[in-house]
Amino acid sequence: MTNKLISFVVPVKRVDSRPPMFAECIASIFDNAYDKDSIEVLVGIDKGDTTTIKYVKESVPERYRSGVVITLFERPISNNFTQNFYEAGFRLANGDFIWCIGEDVDILTKDYDLKIREATNGHHNPYVTVGGRYINGMPDGRNAYCNFPLIHRDFEHQGSLLPKSINSWGVDAYLHHVFEWLNKPPYTDHNYMSTIDLREEIEIRHRSHHFGDFVEDDLYAEQKQRYSLDEGRSIPLEVSNSREYFYTKYLRMVSCP
Repeated sequence: MTNKLISFVVPVKRVDSRPPMFAECIASIFDNAYDKDSIEVLVGIDKGDTTTIKYVKESVPERYRSGVVITLFERPISNNFTQNFYEAGFRLANGDFIWCIGEDVDILTKDYDLKIREATNGHHNPYVTVGGRYINGMPDGRNAYCNFPLIHRDFEHQGSLLPKSINSWGVDAYLHHVFEWLNKPPYTDHNYMSTIDLREEIEIRHRSHHFGDFVEDDLYAEQKQRYSLDEGRSIPLEVSNSREYFYTKYLRMVSCP
């Protein structure tokens, strides 16, 4: 049984060359919440990365070191930067919604949790997207999707958040393709699944080297070498597999008496 509204999953990796953003990320989550008790934060760290563990523990603002839920979990070092953390965080989360963000993200909208509760009230299994600083992606037009998706906990792909075949940074790109597809017939014909766009209601700040907000570091340099879901294929194989899975799931749901 869940006892939280939102579980934030925040991967933090190799902080040596990064500005100290994590403290501001945590402060923005709790300072702007209408009900702090409805929020939990799960921080994912590479197993054995003692530097980052120390950084996270020291970066939690003093006023939040008791009375709020901040949980650290470790994952084996993976070639994928985010999937490993989002998958584990999704399984550990206690919230009705799981919000996958990064330590370089701040929540700017006051009472954002109340807005989410009001917007999703009455929707069955809503699959929700929340936009970033650039509503249509990066300033040059790339990645025109929600970078930090808010996901209902009932979303699942064969018992997990993501298909195991995703091998890039582009978890958000994959989820965008799935959300986009689920928001069309035949799913919408029976009002079984819905995508609620909160981008105009909730503002976030994404401090990324892509936007020139800080100098590219070793982590981002490595990221550039990874395969992007949007390169070379308009519909990734992973999404095609997801379509087949969700269509089968849909047929089971609408055929039940």
